[in-house]
This record gives sequence, structure tokens and C-alpha cells, in this order.
Amino acid sequence: RSTTSLNNAAARGNFVLEVTDVNASAANAARAGGKLVRPPADSAAAAVIVAVVADPDGHQFELVQFK
Repeated sequence: RSTTSLNNAAARGNFVLEVTDVNASAANAARAGGKLVRPPADSAAAAVIVAVVADPDGHQFELVQFK
């Protein structure tokens, strides 16, 4: 059993979802009450398009579309 608090941001990893259309998925998240933290953009590190959205409680996750 871990004694690390889940409220500690350093203890959590990123939550990433692979999607087929990052623009539509980001728009759907916003329509559903989420917040667009970072609009879809090409990644310099990989052949993907990435957006970051947050749910109404502020939990962030990445939407990733492979090119």
C-alpha cells in the first residue's frame, strides 16, 4: 500500500486518451462542461496532434491523435 497522497501532483501520471479526431473530441469535451486548457496543436516531439482539456473539477487529461 502506497503512503503517497494522490493529491500530490508529482505522484500522478498523465491521463492520455487516443482519439481519431482531436479537434472534434476537444470541442465535445468543452460542450460537455470541460475547459480547453491547450488547443489542438502539432507536437514537436512526435507525429501527433495534442490537446489538453480539464473536467469541471479541474482534472486535466490529454487528447492525442496520431498522424
